[in-house]
Amino acid sequence: MYNNFKEKAVAYYEKNPKIKEAIIQKFVEYLRRAEEIRAVLDEVGGGPTSNGDGAVASRTTSKPKNGGGEGDDSENVRLRAGVNSAIIREKPNVKWNDVAGLESAKQALQEATSLSKLSDKLATIGMVKMQKVDNQQLEAQRDKALSNLQAEEDRLALMVEFTKWNFRRYNLEETKAGIEDLDAKILEAQGLESEPKVNMMPSPTLSPADLDETDYAEEVDEDYEHPADTPAPTSLFGFK
Repeated sequence: MYNNFKEKAVAYYEKNPKIKEAIIQKFVEYLRRAEEIRAVLDEVGGGPTSNGDGAVASRTTSKPKNGGGEGDDSENVRLRAGVNSAIIREKPNVKWNDVAGLESAKQALQEATSLSKLSDKLATIGMVKMQKVDNQQLEAQRDKALSNLQAEEDRLALMVEFTKWNFRRYNLEETKAGIEDLDAKILEAQGLESEPKVNMMPSPTLSPADLDETDYAEEVDEDYEHPADTPAPTSLFGFK
């Protein structure tokens, strides 16, 4: 959890241009001061030694009894000479105002202490802001999911309505086709019923006035006998 918080804090401070610029300036200033101190140490270590440095150097540069380790002794002598030259053994007549970079160092220390005190508050504020951002992202995802669900429900409702409409249309088409088939069969049956009536129509009747008896009599055969002139037939038993 600490590593995660540290990464988030670093990312937060890197995104803030003012804090980033202040850190870079302080880093450059500290680096410059370190280079100046190193240059001073190198100059003091390379020059003539004072405050007993010569005695230390003469005492340490004596040849060892075993005859070995000359390189190590010379290195130790050089390091000790540099350290002793860097140590101020006498109180110099220098005021604090004459020290270069003292005010900037004081300001840097004050800022460091203030930042250390405010680190907890900044961390808390940063975590609260990040939590708010996470909550907003979660709410946005929830709203998007709800909108997608609503869209899916609407699509399913449309599909159901479309399926119902297709089913009704299919039933109507089937019913219409059945009605047309029944109409065709009815017409066919009516046609079959009308054909015998046309063929079996009775012949027109004629009245006696329409017949010419003279012409009819001439056309009758001479051998034709009127029923009244012919005797009645006798039955098998002799009865008339």
